[in-house]
Amino acid sequence: MVRGSRLMKAKADWRCPPDNCPIWPISGLASLFSAISEPFGVSTSLEIALTLRCHLAFTILVHEPPMTTKQPTQALALADVGLPRSIADRATVYAYGALQWPWLLRSLHGGRRADKIALLDYLELPHDALPNLGSWKADTQFLSHIVSAIELLKPQNIVELGCGASSLIIARALQRNGGGKLDSYDQHAEFAAATQAWLGENGLAGTIHHAPLGPPPAGWPGHWYQLSDLPDTIDLLIIDGPPWAIHPHVRGAAASLFGRLRPGGMILLDDAARPGERIVARRWRRGHTNIEFVLDGSGAKGTLIGRKQAAS
Repeated sequence: MVRGSRLMKAKADWRCPPDNCPIWPISGLASLFSAISEPFGVSTSLEIALTLRCHLAFTILVHEPPMTTKQPTQALALADVGLPRSIADRATVYAYGALQWPWLLRSLHGGRRADKIALLDYLELPHDALPNLGSWKADTQFLSHIVSAIELLKPQNIVELGCGASSLIIARALQRNGGGKLDSYDQHAEFAAATQAWLGENGLAGTIHHAPLGPPPAGWPGHWYQLSDLPDTIDLLIIDGPPWAIHPHVRGAAASLFGRLRPGGMILLDDAARPGERIVARRWRRGHTNIEFVLDGSGAKGTLIGRKQAAS
């Protein structure tokens, strides 16, 4: 009878969220797990561990008010409220959150300050040109990959998905390597406008587009950028959005742009060490055999580097 009462309460916790409580699904999940697992002798410590993992993961999903790229890094990404999401998508996000919390913790570290200063010196930018890196922003290793790719390709057209600190680095690297056009897309209109102004204040060129999230390309979950004014040919595709909290495989939809990638062109995917992005990479490898993908696991978050086969 005691167990039955706990199970009924757990079900109630799951179905009836308290007012203004953003983490009620996780709390309900933990209590439901506890009630079900009790007769099987699952230890209280495991219940506590699950609860802590879920709470830690969900704190990454709770978003803070908008910020500009010149402010210090906040721990959480900008809000994506009002997006319709299926129960299956929500459950997937919660499950991955519980699984990948070590990667989320590691991502809070944006790289060594000495490496960041060295990168800024190399690009002849002031030491305060970038905000604190890490969390949802690119880390120093990913920014270094961007600079290396621009120096190698001398690209005419770069498409970036998810603007911010990386946009400044792209624009400066282009400026130092003969020019080229940056088209960057972000779902947050205010953030896109702030980034556009930030580039101008630093004497850098680039177009930051507001691209609201909407239906994804066929075969991919979540929501995707509604893109406009894309170049016909892309030399370098940089993927740092949308956030995983929409769906752990959401960035896989970038494959819809691979057909625009020129022979010899490159793809850079941030956060590539996370479980969701590893599954995305596996699908890309199977579906795009003309692109060689290599994972660089160094840095705080990992970078997937793709290179399209050159024309024969």
